[in-house]
Amino acid sequence: RLNGATIETVAELESSAEGLAFDEDGYLYIANGALGRISLYSPSYVLEDDAFATTNLSGPILLGFYRAPDGVMSSRLLAANWGSYDLSLMGTMVEMNPAGMRAPGAPVGVQLLRVATVSLKSGVIGADYADTLQLEDAPGAAVTWSVIEGTLPPGLSLDAATGIIAGVPTADGTYDITMGVTAGGQRGFATFTIVVGEPTIAASDAIDAALGVEGAITPASERFLDIRGNNNGRFDIGDVRAHLQATGVLAPERSVAARGKER
Repeated sequence: RLNGATIETVAELESSAEGLAFDEDGYLYIANGALGRISLYSPSYVLEDDAFATTNLSGPILLGFYRAPDGVMSSRLLAANWGSYDLSLMGTMVEMNPAGMRAPGAPVGVQLLRVATVSLKSGVIGADYADTLQLEDAPGAAVTWSVIEGTLPPGLSLDAATGIIAGVPTADGTYDITMGVTAGGQRGFATFTIVVGEPTIAASDAIDAALGVEGAITPASERFLDIRGNNNGRFDIGDVRAHLQATGVLAPERSVAARGKER
């Protein structure tokens, strides 16, 4: 036991001491592979049962309480064997008699928040985008979301308090991001991919829109054409020209350099 900066001995076992496990009441289970048994200690490290369980496994034994898929700890204590004394037992695992267990196990390590959102929507340049990150079994404390790796597509932003990702994408591509979340002293994370593509706009529709034909293209398509074009915040003939050039309908402009004769 670490008491401040001092290491204190709390238990001594005959032959060897290997796997450790605690139950939710603080009782300590210590595996002794050389003797093939599990010893039980009270929360104050008083030996209560020197053969709480026995096993036919030999060699170093690892202990662990089974955790259900939903994260709930169970009373099922498992023992795994390295098989250093008997190679035929290598990789085997046994379970202590569930009827003889005194309490469920204590969680080991960090209890992460579980992100319920499995995937995020794809986006289109110029079109409104909105999706929401959500927690599974939120703890009731204030939740804060953040981008901890990667970047959101240009034009999108994250509301840290609500988990809403919204905006208008301005560049196509595939964006891999890892989102972090904190609440009530706990943390969680999840990795997502947002794919942003371009809309398909017929050249004739773009020309009709520039000539004032109402409803020729959607407002989202107008935003896309402006982003692709001169990006001045409004749809105009310059955006149509850029679109026709990008789609190969109109040849790209050529720059001509003239050089005067030397006299």
